Amino acid sequence: MNIMKDRVSDLGLEIGPWLKELKQALFNNKDADSEFVVEYDKKHRRKKSFVLGDLSKQIALITPGQKVSYIADVAYSKSNVEKIVELVKDSDHLFIEAAFLEKDRAIAEKKCHLTAWQAGSIAGKARVKQITPFHFSPRYQGQAHILQKEAMDAYYDTLNQ
Repeated sequence: MNIMKDRVSDLGLEIGPWLKELKQALFNNKDADSEFVVEYDKKHRRKKSFVLGDLSKQIALITPGQKVSYIADVAYSKSNVEKIVELVKDSDHLFIEAAFLEKDRAIAEKKCHLTAWQAGSIAGKARVKQITPFHFSPRYQGQAHILQKEAMDAYYDTLNQ
């Protein structure tokens, strides 16, 4: 949310702590028809009442945010996958561990980490827009591109199912 300072001035108001309260009221989905009192001019302690929705329309530019998700240090299990998919569903960007290659799945299970294939598959199931695999095991030093490719192949395979 961006506050248009020139419009605040046009209303005869000053920038101040009341803006934080306004943002919080909007974030909490307070009734747009409710009264919102602005306290300004510390010297004279002035107050002005507004309808929350009207004030918001006059001075605030509200744009949709982005959903960025981060998954690390998880074991692959049915219940974990379900929880992760629900948590990261429709994320704009998912950062997800891909510690091991699928051929080393037994090691991944023992160490409670995801394989690159599992990471990509989870991202595809969650329909995320962008995936960044990370947290690669040191055993793949200089081979990050192989883990990334495996994750992306699984992502696209799962998206296209």
